[in-house]
Amino acid sequence: AGVAYALYWPAMEMPMWTLTENVHTPLFVAGVALLAGDPLPRRSFLGGLVLGLSALARSVSSGFIGLAAAWRWWSLGRRGFALGALVALGGAAIILPWTARNVFIVGDRVLIESAAFENLWWANHFTDPARFSRQQEIVHSQPTPAEKRAAALHFALRGPRRDPGALVEKVRINFWHLFRPEGLHTWVAVQRSIEPWRHAGSLLLDDVPLLLALPLFVAFLGGGRPSPTRALIALWTAYYLFMIVVVFHNEIRYRSALVPFLFAGAAGGVSAFADATRRRR
Repeated sequence: AGVAYALYWPAMEMPMWTLTENVHTPLFVAGVALLAGDPLPRRSFLGGLVLGLSALARSVSSGFIGLAAAWRWWSLGRRGFALGALVALGGAAIILPWTARNVFIVGDRVLIESAAFENLWWANHFTDPARFSRQQEIVHSQPTPAEKRAAALHFALRGPRRDPGALVEKVRINFWHLFRPEGLHTWVAVQRSIEPWRHAGSLLLDDVPLLLALPLFVAFLGGGRPSPTRALIALWTAYYLFMIVVVFHNEIRYRSALVPFLFAGAAGGVSAFADATRRRR
């Protein structure tokens, strides 16, 4: 799985740009790897600590810290409660000082950053450009950051209530956008004027690995050997897809937080198919 990710085209291209994903992805994978190892107090605390660091790069990870703590508790029963608390404590040790900075220095009562509220509003306003422009005037005319967030959240929640069909269509588009063969799309549909070697790299080292890994990953989730690690990967996959497909929106670069686990799960899918004692449809 590690070799597959090292040869994955976006993993080679993206570090050439200044993107938060270049910090978030290695930190998040390291945090999950710590939690997936032996359930020891030190590993649990360090895993939460590294997940907290990753959340400062991309705040989408912050909500997963609580889920990871619950997973640790659920996977070990009574003993897991203390270890789950250490996971949450490790994440809080990183995030809460930044929250204190927001509250006492900046004067903005947010956990990590305030852009999430505007992103939520932008992804769910479901209005025409003229009405969205009017909403922007209302939001940005509010005197305090808290009132701006409240106005943005109001419009974000009102959009799906008024037009549930638009939400369903957004989910459909986001899901296809996240998993489409991007190299083929760029070559055939967009027809960008880029170097032929970039087209070849995207087709062979982005589309092909992704299309091979997806069915194997599904096989891993559905028929792989049950384990706490498989449950943790499934939990992150479900949480992340919900956040960037249903709640917010996505860009192709957002795959970076999913693909390392996709390749690891694909390796687990190969293992499941190769296990003669556990063959399933």
